[in-house]
Amino acid sequence: GNDAPFYKDLDVYLAKIVELREEMDSTLSFGSTRTSLMLARYPGNGARYARHLDASPEHTGAPRRLTAVYYLNPEWKAEDGGCLRVYMPEVVGCQVPGAVAPSAGDGSSDGLWSLDIEPHMDRMVLFASSWLEHEVLPSHAERYAVTAWFY
Repeated sequence: GNDAPFYKDLDVYLAKIVELREEMDSTLSFGSTRTSLMLARYPGNGARYARHLDASPEHTGAPRRLTAVYYLNPEWKAEDGGCLRVYMPEVVGCQVPGAVAPSAGDGSSDGLWSLDIEPHMDRMVLFASSWLEHEVLPSHAERYAVTAWFY
């Protein structure tokens, strides 16, 4: 049919997210109370997602604590854009291979380091929902990602 080629693998992914949650709870005493998921499709043509945090102080109820983004883009090329850009304080950024220090001419006064992560097939990125600001840069090709939040 018209299903995307990764459609059959989504149920495997969902089972693995459950396993990840169980392992974090048992090994790290993470104490997750629930998980939510979102499948995102960026159509290309410069589609992007503005800089943000996945958990905000204004949120009521259990906060998002950990974000897991899994990419489903088998033919991704650098010119397709759509990288996940993450922002880190210097104490973290200076230790991350490939991270870029802020420059005086970049128009940003926040002093945070950045790292661009290409959305290649079968790549998963995990980060703290409450303090790692991030954005999706303009995408010039169709781009898919499944995001899981652990509460």
